[in-house]
Amino acid sequence: MAQKFCMSCGAALDEGMKFCRNCGKPVSSPPPAPASSSAPAAAVPPRAPSQPSYAPPPQTNQASYNNPQPPPNYSRPQPQTYAPPQPDYRQSGAAGTSPVMSVGQYLLMFILLAIPIVNIIMIIAWSFGKNPSVNKNKRNYARAMLIMGLIGAVIGIFAGSAITAALNTIMNQFGGSAGNLYY
Repeated sequence: MAQKFCMSCGAALDEGMKFCRNCGKPVSSPPPAPASSSAPAAAVPPRAPSQPSYAPPPQTNQASYNNPQPPPNYSRPQPQTYAPPQPDYRQSGAAGTSPVMSVGQYLLMFILLAIPIVNIIMIIAWSFGKNPSVNKNKRNYARAMLIMGLIGAVIGIFAGSAITAALNTIMNQFGGSAGNLYY
């Protein structure tokens, strides 16, 4: 049996197909050849379809599907450039580095700072002492504690002054001073 081809796009068709797989157009079969010329052909009335037949959507850009564009010509990729390495800003050598304090050294430092008068003496000695063996971490911690203590003292003085002024105002409104309440 002869191979059938789509009249619209030229794609090969399988036996019994009603629509082209490539373009979707309905397959029109050629009229059957008469078997013999002596016998009159029986007139067969065409049947009305029981359902409406499928009408494929119109193909507007059919040429692009049948004749695809060749792939783009890719050139060799350019070598990727990298940022230069960053300089090492860490201090090198024994002069710029200080050993890290161990947990035991921190515990001893906190125990010394828990003793009332010793803590003030040690903070001042660690902050401003000329001893080069004092660890930088300990020196910076002592300076930070000294600054926080001074800030706390200033805030305490202002808060105490404000509370004293408020209490004096309240006591004066009641007609007396704090000194003669019990006389």
